[in-house]
Amino acid sequence: MRRVFRAVAMAALAAGAPALSLWFIGHSATAAIPPPGVMVEAGGLRLHAVCAGAGEGILLIHGNPGSYLSWTDTVMPALAGRHRVCAVDRPGHGFSERGGALADSVEGQSRLLRAAAQGLGLGRPVLVGHSWGGAAALAYALHFPDEVAGLALLGTVAYPDDTGFGEGAERIALHPVIGPVAVHTVGPFLARPLLDRSLALSFAPAPVPAAYRDRVVPAWARPDVLRAISADNAALTPGLNAMVPRYAEIRAPAELLAGDADRLVSPRRHSFRLQRALPRAALTRLAGAGHELHHTHTALVVETISALRGRPL
Repeated sequence: MRRVFRAVAMAALAAGAPALSLWFIGHSATAAIPPPGVMVEAGGLRLHAVCAGAGEGILLIHGNPGSYLSWTDTVMPALAGRHRVCAVDRPGHGFSERGGALADSVEGQSRLLRAAAQGLGLGRPVLVGHSWGGAAALAYALHFPDEVAGLALLGTVAYPDDTGFGEGAERIALHPVIGPVAVHTVGPFLARPLLDRSLALSFAPAPVPAAYRDRVVPAWARPDVLRAISADNAALTPGLNAMVPRYAEIRAPAELLAGDADRLVSPRRHSFRLQRALPRAALTRLAGAGHELHHTHTALVVETISALRGRPL
């Protein structure tokens, strides 16, 4: 860890003003792009959401990294024909603000998402969570059981990772001194190849759609988003440790979809165990499928969500 810290610190200092200038130009251009959706107040933050359709509510919660772009070209168009569906950028991702204690915990983000859902008029939504977003959906269902119509959990993270957090360069982004320097100089340059590799693993064995990669990787490599990614990873294990003993309290119907070729989130470690822990859960195991099920198995995901929306508590 010290070697990594030293290397990033030296790279940040060596990059200095030229890298910072390049980042400033890119960041200014990004900041000038108007959000395509609406901004909703939640816990003192302005969260960005893209909504479509009318009818009973569906809230789409992306993973880490991610944004509304995870959904707008996949399940949202089909769901919007019968439902009011909103994809919210979690705090610090996409066009959403980040700040305050709530953004730095899984439970806190669930509260912010609930406030956003209320502000967007979703009523008692079906929660659709992918990966990290699945953990946020589980926390939402635990803390607001009467406000959830159902859970659709796609390749969800539900149990602490045995490897833990904090043994990589990623943690440097959270350091109070070198963190801001690193993410605003060398961070965006070093992050892009790592994000490309992570995206490839996430889609495997399917290929990454080139148009999607070209849109999301530059957005994920922004300094503010890199810090959000790192903070979310740091919050995950403590959040899951608090929730695991309480999964039996979740009464909402849940549909779990898991690809047995998922290289990022083991279905045996997460979805299979979660199906046994939740009182009203069904599990669909997809042979040969990876982690990005809403991209690769869109029709099945839409069918699963729609069926939940029509199921009584």
